[in-house]
Amino acid sequence: MSELPDGLPDEFKALLNQVPPTMQATIHVLTGLGASIAASKGKVPEFFEVLSPLLMGLVAGMVIIENETERLQERPGISWERFGALLREFGL
Repeated sequence: MSELPDGLPDEFKALLNQVPPTMQATIHVLTGLGASIAASKGKVPEFFEVLSPLLMGLVAGMVIIENETERLQERPGISWERFGALLREFGL
């Protein structure tokens, strides 16, 4: 991704830099989550305590489905290791 919004946490910047431009849903969701964390002044644990675990599960599922679609179309998708590290940070 070429242009990232200001203030995104480093974890989101690192992952978004690896997301292919064809994965628009993933880019949108991760940018939105990162911006929300930035707006909460980086208080990741407090921010995600408010969010429902179901919502985070749905976001993770959407990214997984889109990433698998990329791979089925023989495009690189995103690194499972990097995505897994991000999920673990949020307790998923």
